[in-house]
This record gives sequence, C-alpha cells and structure tokens, in this order.
Amino acid sequence: MFKRLWNLLTGILSSTLRLFEAANPKALIEAEKINLRNQLARFNQGLAEQAGHVYKLSHQAQECCDQEQKLITRIRALLKAGEQAQAARLALQLSTLQREISDLRTRCRVAEETYQGLEKARDHAVTDANARLEKLEQMVSQTEIVTAQNELLEMAGKLNLSLGNAH
Repeated sequence: MFKRLWNLLTGILSSTLRLFEAANPKALIEAEKINLRNQLARFNQGLAEQAGHVYKLSHQAQECCDQEQKLITRIRALLKAGEQAQAARLALQLSTLQREISDLRTRCRVAEETYQGLEKARDHAVTDANARLEKLEQMVSQTEIVTAQNELLEMAGKLNLSLGNAH
C-alpha cells in the first residue's frame, strides 16, 4: 500500500519537475553543468586516491629493492669471510624479500592499470556530459528561434490586420 502511494507521489513530483524544466531550459543546462562539476570532483577524488595507492606501492617496491641490494652485498661479504651459516640465513631472507618485491610489482602494475582505466572513464564521462550540454544548448537556441519567429509572425499578422482595416 505504502509503495503504491510512494510511487504515486514520486510520479506527481516528477511530472511537476518536468514542467518546470520545460518552462526554463536554461535552468536545466545549469543543473547539468553543476552535475558535471560534481561528477568531475568525484572522479578526480577517486583518481587522487588511486594515484596515492600506486605511489605507495611503487615506493614500497623501491625500498624492498634497496634492501635486496644490501642483503646481496652482505651475503657476498659473509661468503667471502667463510660464514656460510649466516649467509644461508640471509639468503632465506633474500628469497622472502624477492617474493615480496614480485608481489609488490604485480600489485603496482594492477593499480596503475586501474588508474589508467579510471582516467579513461573520467574523460569519457566528461565528453558525454559536454555532448549533453551542447545538445541542450542547441535545443534552447532552436526553441528561442522558433519562439522569436512565432512572435514575428504574430506581429506580422497584426500588422496585416491593421493595414487591412486602414483601407
């Protein structure tokens, strides 16, 4: 029962809004521009968050690579000194670190691809919104032209009537 009543109220409100929008198409264009700005802000926020994620992952990978080089240097020094047991322990750490580096690089690559996908989606959304705005502006211009022509025809009709009455 409440759902049907809600649908009825929603329909009435939608009809009323459509009438106001039809009466003032410039307001509709402004609403579309505001909507575009809001969408763009949300997309840019998402892009910034994703860029931060990519940066964090690449920074972690770089730190791990630096640790890897230090471990390799220490292992070589230990092997030259004849301390195989300690070198073996560090070699296990190196193996774990190399797996972590591989995982970080994979995650970084996926995050970068996601970022690029978000950028393309944002650009596509902006292009679509601009196309909608242009279409609305053209419709408003055409409506204004038709209205002006109708007014001119009405004035011309009155002028003919005035001239006809003068004879």
